[in-house]
Amino acid sequence: MQPSGLSPESEGPIISPEELEHYKREFSLSGQLDLLLEMDRWSSLNGKAVLEIGGSNIPRPFIFEVLKARRWVSVDRVYPTNRVLWPRQYNEVEVIPITAQVEFDALSGFVVLDGRIEFLPPSFAGRFDAIVSIDAFEHVHRFSTMLDQAYGALRPGGKLSAIYSPIWPSHFGHHLWGVTDKSGRTFYIETSPIPPWGHLLMRPQELYRHLLDHTDPETADEIVFQVHHGDNLNRLFVEDYEAYFRNSRFPSYSIRSFVPNVEPPPEIQHQLERLHPGRKQFSMIGIHVRCEK
Repeated sequence: MQPSGLSPESEGPIISPEELEHYKREFSLSGQLDLLLEMDRWSSLNGKAVLEIGGSNIPRPFIFEVLKARRWVSVDRVYPTNRVLWPRQYNEVEVIPITAQVEFDALSGFVVLDGRIEFLPPSFAGRFDAIVSIDAFEHVHRFSTMLDQAYGALRPGGKLSAIYSPIWPSHFGHHLWGVTDKSGRTFYIETSPIPPWGHLLMRPQELYRHLLDHTDPETADEIVFQVHHGDNLNRLFVEDYEAYFRNSRFPSYSIRSFVPNVEPPPEIQHQLERLHPGRKQFSMIGIHVRCEK
């Protein structure tokens, strides 16, 4: 990991714990707002034109009254469930499909582009003071292209700050979310029938056989698909992320853990290194990366 020498810019916006909890309660959010405040402490968003990668459910008043951003554009895949889970947010923002023909100057000051950051319109080049992202980078497959687009979208001196978890090599990096079996049990990350690091220790057929001791065959097959074959995860290791940032156009960056690491027992560490040659970092759950143009 490369230290960048980048230091906090300010103490961030003034908001009481009671006000913060009010925003979370009113807009059905949890840790996203805390993470945005953490990003703002490193690089103030006050008066900035901000590009958000992923997310798109941050409420308008938090953006403009708390963070005091000047402009906010989010690039995200907007699924029907987004509108069900966060109706207030999506009632307040213009959502348009992302295409190469979208003109930055024609957009309102608060908009969501429905699509992938890899296909950012050419008119966005050099238009943003800051880029933020929460729990999105672990889903990006064209990672080099994404970093190239992010670099191009920033003005000189612009900064990118991204926090994302759980990453693939962590003990529950399989990201299992909401699979319900025939008995009515729903498996999530926290209640996963997959043992710690099991997604890295077991090949698909081995994982399937393990899951048959916990659920029905159809559900076992669905879990194996989501863990090993679905396109929701990029399945990058820490070493991969480091290489992508090191080889990007960003001249300075830092990568650090933002939650306590969970170290594998020595015998598990040995197995993981044997099964995944060249990989040694299996304890980091979440990454906070900071880059400057």
